[in-house]
Amino acid sequence: MKKRFVAGILMLVFMTGCSGSGEDKAPARVAAVRVEADGYTQSLSYTGYAQADETKNFSFPLSGKIAEVYVEKGDKVTEGQLLAKLDVEAIQLAINNANENIRMAQNNITQLNNNISAQQLTLEKSRIAIDAEKINLKKIEDSYNSEIDSIQLSYDDIKSDFDRAQELYDSNYISQTDYEDAKYAFDSVEEKLKTARENMENDVNLENKKIETMENDYKLQETAVENSKAQLDGAEISLSQAKIALEQSNKNMNDASLCSTVDGYVTEVVMKAGEVTSAGTPVVCVKSGEQVIDIGVGSGDYDKISAGDKAHIIYNDKTYDGSVTNIALYPDDKTRTYQVEITPVDCDIAMGTLVNVEIPIGEAKGCFIPISSVFNSEDVDYIYALEEDGYGHYRTVRTEVRLGEVNGDRILAENLTEGLLIISEGVSDVSDNQQVDINEV
Repeated sequence: MKKRFVAGILMLVFMTGCSGSGEDKAPARVAAVRVEADGYTQSLSYTGYAQADETKNFSFPLSGKIAEVYVEKGDKVTEGQLLAKLDVEAIQLAINNANENIRMAQNNITQLNNNISAQQLTLEKSRIAIDAEKINLKKIEDSYNSEIDSIQLSYDDIKSDFDRAQELYDSNYISQTDYEDAKYAFDSVEEKLKTARENMENDVNLENKKIETMENDYKLQETAVENSKAQLDGAEISLSQAKIALEQSNKNMNDASLCSTVDGYVTEVVMKAGEVTSAGTPVVCVKSGEQVIDIGVGSGDYDKISAGDKAHIIYNDKTYDGSVTNIALYPDDKTRTYQVEITPVDCDIAMGTLVNVEIPIGEAKGCFIPISSVFNSEDVDYIYALEEDGYGHYRTVRTEVRLGEVNGDRILAENLTEGLLIISEGVSDVSDNQQVDINEV
C-alpha cells in the first residue's frame, strides 16, 4: 500500500520533543531497532468512486450485415441471451474453403511423404548398386593384374631367351630357323602382354563409366528427394495457414452472435436487421444493476494494468476484493487520465462514495522501519539514526527519509540501508546530536 501519513501528527511529534542540540543533557534511554529488508507487494494506489454500471453498449467485434435483431426496447434480458446476429454466409464459405484447403494440404502431405519414402528406398538401392559395382571393378582389376603379372613373368623369361638367341645368331652360332623360332615366341608373349593390358584398360574404363553413370543418377535421385522435401515443407506451411484461416473463421462465426453479458433491460436498439454495422458500433444498449469503482489512471501507470488484474477496495476501514474489468483505450480530454473500472466482489458501497483502490503489480524488496520512528518537520520526514561514540553511548543523527509502502505498523524507507540502527520509540524525547543509551529491540 502507498504511504498514508497525516503530516500534522508527525509535525506534532516533532514540535513537542525536538529542541536544542542535546549537548548538555544526560544520556536518555531509548528503544532502537536495526533497519530490516523485507519483501512486499508493489501496488498502484488511486482514489475512485462507486457508481452503477447502468448502461452497456453491445457491438460486434467485426463488420457485417445484420441478419437478425432478437430484442426490442424494454425487453428484459439475461446474461448469455442472444441479442443480434450477423449474416454468416460469407463466414460459412470461408470455413468451408479453409476445411477444403486443410483436406487438400493433408492429402498432399501424405502423398509427398509416400513419394519421399519411395525415393529414399530407391536412393538406398542405388547406393548399394554403386558399392557393388565398385567391388566388381576391384575384382576386374585384381583379375587382370594377376593375369598380367603371370604373363609378365613369361615375358621376362622369353625375352631373356630371345636376347641370348639374338647374340648367338649375330655370332653365327645358331641357325636362322632357331633365331626365328625364338623371335616368334618373344613376339607372341609380347603381343599377349599388350593385349592383356589393353583389355584391362578397356574393361576398367567401361566399369568406371558405368559407375560414373550410376553416381550421376544417384545425384539426380538425391536432388529429387530434396525437391520433394521442399514441397513437403511448402505443403506443411499451407496446412498451417489453412488451420489459422479456419481458426479465424470459426472465431468470426462465434463473434457473429451478439450476446448480453449482464442481466437487465434493453434501453435502445440502435441498428436493425439488414443494416451494415462496423466493428465496435453499438447495436443494442442494455441497462444493468452492476456496481463498479471508477478510477483515473495516469499514462505512467497505464501499461502496468491489464483487464483481469486483481484489485483491493478499501472502504470503511475494510478491504474488499475486486478485479479490473474495463480499461479505456484513450485518455479523457480534460483530465488526460484513462478511465479504469474495478468490479468489487461481495461489497455493497453507496453510490458516489469515494474509496481507495490498490492494484498489486508485483513483488519487491526494501527496507522497512517502524512508523513510530518517523517524525515530520516542515513537511519533511526524518528518523534518528544512531552512531556509537566509542564510549559505550550513542549519538543521534537526524536523517531525512523517503517513505513508500506501508506494511502493518512498518513503512518502507527508500533511502535507508539494511542494518542501520535507528530509534524506534521516543523520538519526541530526543534531539539531534544527543547522547543516548539504547535498548535494542
